[in-house]
Amino acid sequence: METTRTSPDWIDMKSLCQSLLETFAERAARQRVTIDLALPPEDAFVIGYRDLLRGAFDRLVIRALRAMPDGGLLSLRLRRDPHVVLEVSDTGAPDLTTATRSSRQILQAHGGCLWRRRDRDGDTCFVAELPAAGPGSRVAA
Repeated sequence: METTRTSPDWIDMKSLCQSLLETFAERAARQRVTIDLALPPEDAFVIGYRDLLRGAFDRLVIRALRAMPDGGLLSLRLRRDPHVVLEVSDTGAPDLTTATRSSRQILQAHGGCLWRRRDRDGDTCFVAELPAAGPGSRVAA
């Protein structure tokens, strides 16, 4: 059976982040995890495969929720600088799983990168950076 691959498309990262919040809100509430979502006032579009990127970000959020089984704070911060950057941080125990490796591979395939940092207060933060789509951007075939 032959499968056809869809072409990359413009992805509204603000909409994708709102969708993440909606998807994980009930699980977070059961775990007593507060989700804080910060979106920029300007557009934040990237070019890529929505399902792949969504899967990569789902894995990062799931990793964060697993690190906070008894409550905490999950922050999703989206910004443009000039790349589109999504920071996923949590107040849980440090954890680095294969889920982050697969997310890193997906972001790299989209011309981006993923790295981990520890904030001053010990929180874990994954930073995903993708090229911003804008004037002159093309959707590759």
